Amino acid sequence: MLKFDKNIRRALTASIILLVTGCTLEPKYNVSVGDSDYPSLNNKPKRIVYLTGNASSDITVGLEAIYTPTLKKKGCRYLRFHLGAGNIENQYSVKVPVWVKHENNKLSAQVVIDKFRRNTENCKWQFTYLELNLSKKNLKSLPYIIMWQALDDVKSIERMELMIRKDKSYTDNSPIILVCDFNKIARLDKSSKSQACKTPNQFGHDKKILIYSTKNITLNILDI
Repeated sequence: MLKFDKNIRRALTASIILLVTGCTLEPKYNVSVGDSDYPSLNNKPKRIVYLTGNASSDITVGLEAIYTPTLKKKGCRYLRFHLGAGNIENQYSVKVPVWVKHENNKLSAQVVIDKFRRNTENCKWQFTYLELNLSKKNLKSLPYIIMWQALDDVKSIERMELMIRKDKSYTDNSPIILVCDFNKIARLDKSSKSQACKTPNQFGHDKKILIYSTKNITLNILDI
């Protein structure tokens, strides 16, 4: 049986659609490593956020950085078929694992914000959010978003910075605190999924806004 790589499969799919409908549509697959439209690496990144914190050694901590295009033009998105809704446009997205050093209950990691080149031909990729994945033995929590970036335009960034400065309880260097109870997951039905942790801050969510001045964040994971 013949096997085709993703680029060939995309080209065949597009050709069939063109022959049948006479229209050119976006690919039906998200971009992945090896594709011609995968974003180009930035060889000289300048924006790096340093994450430090604490977590019990029996909790497995994983981080993944998600990047998406800021340009909503043809060639920066793909079509995915949804039953009952037809083809739905989706922006490309890339999920990159972030190496986490976890020793003696201490955490450290480096998140490269400008990991990909931002030239127009490359869809102007940008960092979108940082996903935290936690597990304890065979108990796995649903992921958390612990850092995200506003739309990359001057007005949006200025509004975000103003909002943060006005709220004294939520500053740029305030720690992210998650209080976890993995026994809650153990009590669930095997087909059910849930988050094992909650945040005690008054916002009631775990997201941290990233602004251009952000260089360090602290993440404390408390296991009860």
